[in-house]
Amino acid sequence: NGGKITSTSGTFMVSDKSSLTVQSGGEVNCNIFSTAPNVVIKNFGTIKTKEVSGQNGLNTGTVLYNASDALFQVEDKFIITSSQIYNHGTISLTAENAYMQANKTSAACLIANYEKATIKGNRIQAGATIVNSGTIEVNILENSSTDFLYNNCLLIVKNTFKFRNVVLDQASITGGRTNPSDKEWLPVPLVESLNSAQYTLIDGSMIKAKEFKVQSGSQVTFKAINKAKEDRSMIKAEDIYFEW
Repeated sequence: NGGKITSTSGTFMVSDKSSLTVQSGGEVNCNIFSTAPNVVIKNFGTIKTKEVSGQNGLNTGTVLYNASDALFQVEDKFIITSSQIYNHGTISLTAENAYMQANKTSAACLIANYEKATIKGNRIQAGATIVNSGTIEVNILENSSTDFLYNNCLLIVKNTFKFRNVVLDQASITGGRTNPSDKEWLPVPLVESLNSAQYTLIDGSMIKAKEFKVQSGSQVTFKAINKAKEDRSMIKAEDIYFEW
């Protein structure tokens, strides 16, 4: 508590097979944050950086644990390379054009957002498995290579959602609300299911879109499943376009 690491002149790098633990009340401030492969980061306090980048950002085999009261704040870009994020607190991308980019290469890339946790920013470009049980709020959420999204809570996309493999479990994808007190949820302006998409909606899940585009592919599947509830799942769109 009260301990600080401040680096204003360059990259703060956690070396190969090392660990960094920021306890409650501790703080790291730097310009560029990066790791070597196989690093463990445990944040119970605050980490603030302009970029998570360097050679590979969060490098291969790195694990980031962000605790329930912790803040991991990135101003600009957040690069994830075959690493895993377990977020119980807040991950915030603050700049107008800030983005989180996950590159799935030799090992699995995972972004897990737990109950009461928040990831908020402009864009997530995901070649990753995303598991959301909390709140994710972005302008753009799109696939870059291999993807899988499992959402059982609140996913707000204010501009564009493009994904291939999606499971909604008593959950929604919407454009959010104009005011927190509003009962009506706005549609996502553009939802696009990429080629060979597989979308599964469970127990009253919903996708609300202004424009819904379905690309072609031999395995394109949309299905609704009732497991615990009789509530019907729904895709609600003003316009639907089929590529084929």
